[in-house]
Amino acid sequence: METLFDLLQAAATPLTQLLFQPGDRIYWFYLFCAGAIALAANIRRKRPLAWRHVIALCFPRALMTHPSAIADYALWLINSFLVLLTIPEFWTSGGAMEVTTRMALAGAFGTTDLGWTAAFPAQAIYTAVNILAIDGGLFLAHYLHHRIPVLWEFHKVHHSAEVLTPITVFRVHPLELCINVTTVATLIGLSAGIFGFLYGEPPKLFAINGVNIVMFVFLVAGYHLRHSQVWVMYPAAIARHISSPAMHLIHHSSDPRHADKNFAQIFNFWDRLTGTLYLPTEEEAIAFGLHGGEQREFRGVARLYLQPFRNLWQKARQAASALTSAVR
Repeated sequence: METLFDLLQAAATPLTQLLFQPGDRIYWFYLFCAGAIALAANIRRKRPLAWRHVIALCFPRALMTHPSAIADYALWLINSFLVLLTIPEFWTSGGAMEVTTRMALAGAFGTTDLGWTAAFPAQAIYTAVNILAIDGGLFLAHYLHHRIPVLWEFHKVHHSAEVLTPITVFRVHPLELCINVTTVATLIGLSAGIFGFLYGEPPKLFAINGVNIVMFVFLVAGYHLRHSQVWVMYPAAIARHISSPAMHLIHHSSDPRHADKNFAQIFNFWDRLTGTLYLPTEEEAIAFGLHGGEQREFRGVARLYLQPFRNLWQKARQAASALTSAVR
């Protein structure tokens, strides 16, 4: 009976995420805010605003029913089962890191905690450190998926999207998802362990609906336009420091000059540090997908799960063949 309940809960996950979970990025309010910003961008371009145009802007039929978008929906549903049934195990890496960090500090200082008072400044600092841990973890995992050939084969699943909708954010191979969750959870656990040692327990975050206030602002500021057909750049003073939705559209471009640019989720200084920042000065026409049309190999739900393994097997065979020839 418990297994049946788990399966029913997994099946309902997309709906509960959408309607009842402010801590989830697909929550309806964040989608609503993205739609409002898209509408404002349309007004700024002085385009017609009859209702049919508004609906076409926010829910373009050709994109929402595109085979690539339909594959996104399928991955969202299938991965929901995998996330509920397996991914929570990876979150334990955060708890393990928190405990390990506190034990290491206790051993170094000879006390279980320093017992500092967690007043307003401590909450502000912990809120800042927490968002840096989340954003830094996402950036690191993303960067490694582009730089390490084996991981890139799995990240191709996300970049194989030929059209972008808000659901494209869920177009992620389960193995990549595990790495992302583990990386972020580990850094969150590290920061929680340090602050837990200093204050007895981590200070409370400044949060809205349980979401770090910085992340909440980022989510309502058009987060879902990062996977859309709407070009939105923040004002220049903000865009230099915060990743605009249009900058992530650049990241999805199949144009070689855009390759490996704009890995950041929130803060652009990560890309500055690694030399991967690309700040567009004007709206650019973008074709989505992989370089050289490789996205054709990922068409279909089964291929999205299996193609990375096929690619790795083929490369392993080629390497083995090359090694055999060299030995001869």
